[in-house]
Amino acid sequence: MIPNGQYLFRPMRELAEFGNSGVDGTTQQVCIPFKVVENGQFKGQVVAWTGTFKAGDAVRITMETLRTMGWDGSKPISELRGVGLKDVHGTIENDPQYGPKIKNIKEPGKMRWQGGLMSKEQLASLDSIVDQASAPQARRSAASYSRPQTSARPTGATEWDGQGVDPNGSADDSDVPF
Repeated sequence: MIPNGQYLFRPMRELAEFGNSGVDGTTQQVCIPFKVVENGQFKGQVVAWTGTFKAGDAVRITMETLRTMGWDGSKPISELRGVGLKDVHGTIENDPQYGPKIKNIKEPGKMRWQGGLMSKEQLASLDSIVDQASAPQARRSAASYSRPQTSARPTGATEWDGQGVDPNGSADDSDVPF
């Protein structure tokens, strides 16, 4: 099973099916298999995307998603002209009852940022952030690290070299639960 996450897919128009679903079998849907195309252990695996033509937002979302997959909007829709000619990004979510599903189909590179895209000024400020993070004084090695003044070690405690009795503990460890 492909784990949850974002993948690059190619819609497989030639294997698409149109059918009816729902409790009464009247909800019209399209199911398009997607093949993972990015390199890695899941390349070539197939997961299905399902869109519905039920009234309201469902139809709008299905139509937008089909266009993202390359559908040129021509009729009959059953031919799905253009679908499969380009790759798309999608998110796999594994449903315990139904298995993996593809959601959030987008064109490659078209992520949805909660705060919007960065302005030119914000992009320019990234250089100074990178410079500060890369500065020699920002790098610390384990050898140069010193314990902070607010250490949890009691004042006056001495380092134990691992030999003999711990100078900060008792020789009797019968109260230790392990």
